[in-house]
Amino acid sequence: MTNIHQFMTDKNSFSRLVKFSGILSLIFTFAMVTDCKKEEDDTALLLGALAAASAPAPAVPDTTAPAEVTGATLETTHGGSYDKVTWTDPTDADFDHVEVTFTDGGGTKRTVTVAKGIEFYDANTIATGTIFKVGTTVTIKTVDKTGNKSTGVSLNVTEIM
Repeated sequence: MTNIHQFMTDKNSFSRLVKFSGILSLIFTFAMVTDCKKEEDDTALLLGALAAASAPAPAVPDTTAPAEVTGATLETTHGGSYDKVTWTDPTDADFDHVEVTFTDGGGTKRTVTVAKGIEFYDANTIATGTIFKVGTTVTIKTVDKTGNKSTGVSLNVTEIM
């Protein structure tokens, strides 16, 4: 339901208070038109202003990274070398995937993408016998659907005794 109230603001202009279902109130000020088309001109101006006022606001871009993974641990599954990392994904609605960055036993730095819900990475998927290099870190970053990345959770790869 729309209610329109017209009132004078000074001798050269008037305002219309427009209420939309009691929720939104807008005041439009128009110059007085002295010729006989005044009402039509005012109506056209009002309709144009209403169209501009009802246009959707631009979307606010998402710049917030998802929460970090929790419970991250390094595991050895092939006797004496770390070759697997596990974690629990965050519960953010826009969380999409994890990036695991590490240096392998041969000194090559690698970044792999792990889909939401998998919650582990086994270095042996690159090649049998691939391990995380001792003295480096394994970093797990979360990424959302718009590409925002978390700072990451890092685990130190130390020698297993």
